[in-house]
Amino acid sequence: MGGCTGRWGAIILLSMLVTLQACARSVPEVNHVAVNARFTLLIASDASEFKDAVRGRVFDHYKSYSNVEVVNIGQLKARQADDFDAVLIIDTCLGWSRFNPSMKAFLDNAQNPNRVVLFMTVDDTEWDFTYQGVDAITAASHMEDEARVAADLIQKLDNILQARVSSANR
Repeated sequence: MGGCTGRWGAIILLSMLVTLQACARSVPEVNHVAVNARFTLLIASDASEFKDAVRGRVFDHYKSYSNVEVVNIGQLKARQADDFDAVLIIDTCLGWSRFNPSMKAFLDNAQNPNRVVLFMTVDDTEWDFTYQGVDAITAASHMEDEARVAADLIQKLDNILQARVSSANR
């Protein structure tokens, strides 16, 4: 009986390690510098297949004319919103109002939260979320919605960047 128990224990341990590895996915951090950049953009995110695809579309949209820094969401605590023209935060809502503490600290310290676009993946897509004056865009993690979500985020970021250009020209 001991051999059977040992095999089951090994199978359970292996399953736990595979699950842990899947949860421990990290965002590849990038500091892209564009020649004659017009804007600086920070993208802070956690990782999933859906979030990676959305983040990739947003990055590709801005990389030709913006300096874009991509960081794991846990690195937000080392950044300030005022150092960027716009900030995109991509996070997961873990139950009612539970989210990454780094994101919370970043938004609590943001002098200018109107530079921030917040995207939360959620189970209940009818749920509205606002924190520190930042209204979140919410969506479920369905790959068929990835292009639409990325377009919505780009539109919000474009609005922020256009406002920055308008205020600089006054």
